[in-house]
Amino acid sequence: YKRDDTEWVYNDEIFQDWSFNDADIKETPKNKIYFAAKKINEKVAMKTKIDDFIEFNTEKVRINPRYNKIDE
Repeated sequence: YKRDDTEWVYNDEIFQDWSFNDADIKETPKNKIYFAAKKINEKVAMKTKIDDFIEFNTEKVRINPRYNKIDE
């Protein structure tokens, strides 16, 4: 995750970052990133008790804005 803001990142951007080509993207299940984000939330929750670190659906993902702030 490369952004510093609270904007949603769409799955196509993530696939491109993962070096998927257009053919790979078309063959990949629509929910691949959904399940990856779900697993990340599970791992974060095991360590921190935060169960909503990543907000996601089948089309886009982002870090929950609640946790995207830096303490000053």
